[in-house]
Amino acid sequence: MTSPRIESLLADVKSRVRRTEVKASLVLLAVLAIAFFVVEAVVDRVLLLDRWVRFSLFVGFGTFALAYLTVPLYLGLKRIRSLYAARLVEEQHPELRESLTTLLQAEEGKAIGAKALVGPLRTRVERSVGPLDPEKHTDGSLLKWSMLGLALAGVFAGAGFAAGGGAFARCLARCVNPFRELLPPTRTVIARVEPGDATVLRGKPVAVAAEMRGEAVDEARLYFSEDGATWLVMGLQANGNGRFAGVLPAVKNDTRYFVLAGDTKSDVYALTPQDPPDVADVRVSLVFPEYSGLGGREVEGGDVDALVGTKATIRVKSGSPLKEAYLRMEDGSLVRMDVKGSTAQTQYAVQKSTSYSVLLVAENDTRNEDPPIYTVIARRDQPPAVRVSKPGRDVEVPADETLPMAIAATDDCGVEQLSMVYQIKGGRAGRKPIRLGQERRNVVLETGLIPSTMGLKPGDVLLYYVEAHDGLKPRANRAVSPLYVIRVKQPQGAQAAKPPTKQDEEEFKDRLSEEEEAKLAKVEKLLKQLKKPEKKDGEDEAGEKDPERDKRQADTLPRRGEQEDPEDADAEGQEEAEEDPYDTLPPEITENMVTRRQPQREGAEGS
Repeated sequence: MTSPRIESLLADVKSRVRRTEVKASLVLLAVLAIAFFVVEAVVDRVLLLDRWVRFSLFVGFGTFALAYLTVPLYLGLKRIRSLYAARLVEEQHPELRESLTTLLQAEEGKAIGAKALVGPLRTRVERSVGPLDPEKHTDGSLLKWSMLGLALAGVFAGAGFAAGGGAFARCLARCVNPFRELLPPTRTVIARVEPGDATVLRGKPVAVAAEMRGEAVDEARLYFSEDGATWLVMGLQANGNGRFAGVLPAVKNDTRYFVLAGDTKSDVYALTPQDPPDVADVRVSLVFPEYSGLGGREVEGGDVDALVGTKATIRVKSGSPLKEAYLRMEDGSLVRMDVKGSTAQTQYAVQKSTSYSVLLVAENDTRNEDPPIYTVIARRDQPPAVRVSKPGRDVEVPADETLPMAIAATDDCGVEQLSMVYQIKGGRAGRKPIRLGQERRNVVLETGLIPSTMGLKPGDVLLYYVEAHDGLKPRANRAVSPLYVIRVKQPQGAQAAKPPTKQDEEEFKDRLSEEEEAKLAKVEKLLKQLKKPEKKDGEDEAGEKDPERDKRQADTLPRRGEQEDPEDADAEGQEEAEEDPYDTLPPEITENMVTRRQPQREGAEGS
């Protein structure tokens, strides 16, 4: 019986023989497949094989390959005799030549003198089996030749790609996959078709462009279909340099299309229409400037009408989930909006009148087209208006009586301050605040003025106007009423000055000096002469007028104002009061004056 060491050696050799033969047969099958399809591709490039021919060749080679696979299956399952394995070992190890096979035959009793040979042969073989290399027990030349054939097949295929380029690759694809309808390569190649497979807006036309390379063609056609059975065709316009373009009509349903130019055809592409994102609702929250007292409010729609400085929060809701959203302003600038789901919002400061539209980008990259345009009206804070409705004219009033006054002021945001600015002719100037009530936009106040409470006396002249300010920051708008005049007169019922009595004249004379008494005596003498009946005033002894004498008498009479006649004094005061009161106004009043009956408004810019 063979020793365990020799049996292990033979079992290892049998296993290695099976693996080597299986690998070699599979590599050989790969070599045959590469060679077959390369040769078929070359033939297809020359003869343009029909689809059924390519399909028949594919089925034939497939049948051959399945049959060939039984070879490695058989080799992997076949029984290898121990004597065959022993010969393989002896071929690789000359020192065992005729020893291992003779031992096996002696053990089987087939050798002459077998029993006498078994012992010495077994000892010799076991002594040689120990240092043997298991890798050298079998001959791997079959596998090496198979791998060399595979390398040569690869080089053959590479040469086809190098020589034929895309044309060879297309022919090889037609041969390997005859189930797919691929056009054979031509000298004209459709390098690119746009938009290719794409998602488009439903109901919108789609621009299609194709770029050709290789041999130039004169025309290209576009085929499209919604059901894949009925194909419509339209021509593409040549734009030069191998480029063609056209426009598909409104795409409402899923559409397939391809481009045909010369004898080449592009791949079939799909257009998937989707509804564009729509602006379902727009709301604007307005927060007005604090000084205006208007607070805030929310309006529907995207139109904005607010004061300059108002903060507007614009919220947009769409019917589909959004990826991006923008406000496109009238000048073309874009304001990015914060997107969350199907809503978008942003805050916008109202500074000037403009317009904007809302641009939406859905998650499928579709965009809304022709969005509605909304207007922004930026209203500047208008200056207030103020007038004195009562008395509303220049008046005379006794010093101790009340002058009824009515003041009306209006402002779009509310009157913040109201005051009366006055100037006493020849005296002081000042400002008197007027208390306001709860109503500030349309102010109507009734009050009264007593001249004596302001230190005015009969004969004084008061000039005044009413000034109004709003709450605009940092500089308020200002408006003034027309300028009016109040003349203070004697209280009604006051006693007129009495003429001097005889006693008053005596007391007056006692206070005169000698020189003044001489003058007074001269005046009295002249008065007595004027009272003589025989001569009329201004006539000579013949009864005729003497101009020189009249002139001398006039020079001798006292001037107006030299006698303290109450009536003359009142007349003189009245003449002075009738002088124009505007001639002596101080700068504080005159610099703010306007035409006497024209009210003045000043805006925030000092207009």
